[in-house]
Amino acid sequence: MWEGASRPGHFDGVATAVAKLLSIVAAPLGRRTVLQAWFGEKDAEQLAIIRRLAADLNLPAEIRAVPIVRDENRLALSSRNQRLTPEHYQSALSLSGALRALAEDARRGRPLDIPLQSAHVRSAGADLDYLVVVDPATLKELDLSETAPCGTRLWPSSPHGWDQSVSSTP
Repeated sequence: MWEGASRPGHFDGVATAVAKLLSIVAAPLGRRTVLQAWFGEKDAEQLAIIRRLAADLNLPAEIRAVPIVRDENRLALSSRNQRLTPEHYQSALSLSGALRALAEDARRGRPLDIPLQSAHVRSAGADLDYLVVVDPATLKELDLSETAPCGTRLWPSSPHGWDQSVSSTP
């Protein structure tokens, strides 16, 4: 939907591999055993797809989320972010900062200014494919014309780094 749009077929392959893996591992254990499979929140779109896959295929697996691990500057640790040049690392930090600002606005019930935060990220030299707020269950973009929604996910993407934030308002 979001990351998948710039990587056609990627999630088809991921879904096939995960479905086969869970089926192979579960087969000798029997249907009474429920597996736990852990996936990182950093790849939230992938996590949502795998959760849906497990439910749709009735796989005996509980899909669990591992929280995002961040470096000392609060940038998400990932293999992609570890390969950043110093210049691109700074751009990626602008993305992380924009996400923190938007998450804070959501927590405080303030309107989310996506265009302003997108402009901050671009002004730092990042190529931003998208910055959207989506429903965490459906991955559909939310209408932000009213108030900051509960349980939002902020999804940006950049070829120079990747990060995301999850925010829930009280």
